[in-house]
Amino acid sequence: VWRPGDTLFLGFILEDKQKTLPATHPVTMELYNPRGQLVEKMIKAQGVNGFYSFAPVTDAEAPTGRWIAKVKVGGAVFTKDLKVESIMPNRLKIMFE
Repeated sequence: VWRPGDTLFLGFILEDKQKTLPATHPVTMELYNPRGQLVEKMIKAQGVNGFYSFAPVTDAEAPTGRWIAKVKVGGAVFTKDLKVESIMPNRLKIMFE
């Protein structure tokens, strides 16, 4: 769970066993807010041993709810739900005598 204003550290692992994709094939990550609006689009042309990292930042006034991260590689699309919520810290009332 993330809060509005946080950086979302996301990772994607691409395993190309048949080596059909070139080494510099682009991997696109799109971040959508709960209203379905595209917030950020990032493209990486190279990963490290098939690992691609993305770090989009949400706005401090961003809406809370279920966000969606979509990763597109060639004709394949992968999605992941992300929760961005306003969290109130737990507060304990303790009376000392």
